[in-house]
Order: sequence, then C-alpha cells, then structure tokens
Amino acid sequence: MPENTFQQLLGRELAQRVLDQIALALHHNVNVMDRNGIMIASRDPARLGTLHRTALAVASTGEPAVLSGEEENGGMRRGVNLPLANSGEIFGGIGVTGDPAVVRPVAEVLVLTIGLLIAREQELDATARREARDLDLLSRLVNGAPDPTMTLRQLSEQLRGVFVVTLPVSKWRHTH
Repeated sequence: MPENTFQQLLGRELAQRVLDQIALALHHNVNVMDRNGIMIASRDPARLGTLHRTALAVASTGEPAVLSGEEENGGMRRGVNLPLANSGEIFGGIGVTGDPAVVRPVAEVLVLTIGLLIAREQELDATARREARDLDLLSRLVNGAPDPTMTLRQLSEQLRGVFVVTLPVSKWRHTH
C-alpha cells in the first residue's frame, strides 16, 4: 500500500487524536506506527518519529508480537504489538506497553476502534464524493443540457437514488 494511502487512512493527526482521547482511560503507554515501523502517535512524545523494529516486523508479516522483559533494548519495551489493516492490507501497527497478559485485550480494542474510525472516515469520504458528483450533475441539468453524448439511460443511472426527475423528451433533443 503506498504511503499516501496510509496517510489517507490514518495520518499522524488522527492517530494522535485517538490516543489523546483514550489516554484518559488507559494506564499504559500506547504507540501507533506506520508500515515502516515509524511511530506516528504516542503517549510518550520522545518516541515520535523513532523506529520500532518489532512494529516493522509486525507490519511486514501481519503477525502479532509479544515482547517480554528480555527484549527491552533499543527502545523496545515489554508489551504487545498488533497489525493495523484495512481491506486485508496492513498499513501499520499499534503497540501497548506493559504486561502482555494485561495489555493484549487493550491493544485488540484499540485495533478495533481505529478500524471503525477508518471505516467511518472512508464512508464519509465516499458520501462527500457522491454528493459532489450529484451536485455537479444537477448544476449541469439546471444550467443547460447535460453532456449531449450522454444517453437517457446513462443519465437515469446517475440520478438513481438521488432524486426523481420527469422531463419531457423534447427537452433532451439537441438543437443547433
């Protein structure tokens, strides 16, 4: 998945807003990483922009990772890292610091929450695109004829579900 697609799905601002909102209820550090393992959101601002090797492996393989106390080196801390995916494609990961038995359910809820937020954002984007297309078509109808090469069937397909229009057939004849 191209990096700009990741930014469309979950940019730094949205990831940090999510963490800021849930931070009030959590007693664990939470990090969100992009598909390259770079932290894009964290309760620990010093870690932003740093590489998390385990998160990179999770994003590459799609397999969750559990870090016990022995791996606590190179900036990696004990906890759980889970992949973030959309439509079957991994675009990042989420890590929760703490006892893996305790933080795994927290990480799973966060993955679900972020997935729901992304789905909602995509739904809103699709709705906005559809409304813009419908307004453009309506504007073309009101301000003049639609594309003269457009058949009545194509026009009705575009109008389906938007509104019902009844026009005399003579209005659709193209005159010079």
